[in-house]
Amino acid sequence: MATKTNGCAFRVGDRVRVPFGPQRPIGTIVEDRGGIGSGGRRLFGVKFEFDRTNIIYMEVPEDELSAAD
Repeated sequence: MATKTNGCAFRVGDRVRVPFGPQRPIGTIVEDRGGIGSGGRRLFGVKFEFDRTNIIYMEVPEDELSAAD
C-alpha cells in the first residue's frame, strides 16, 4: 500500500480489494476522483478485468478499499 503526502492511503496503480457482494475481487485503481463523495469522502475509480471481455469500472470510497496481497 502506497502513502501519498496528502494523507491518502492509496494511489493510481495500486491493486486493491473491494467488497462486491459475498466476494472481494482484486482491481486496479485507475483514477483518484478526490473528495467528491458523500460527506467529502475520497473516491477512487477502480477497474476489474475478469477476462478480456468482462471489464468493470466502479467508483469506490477510500474507506471501502483494502490493499491486495
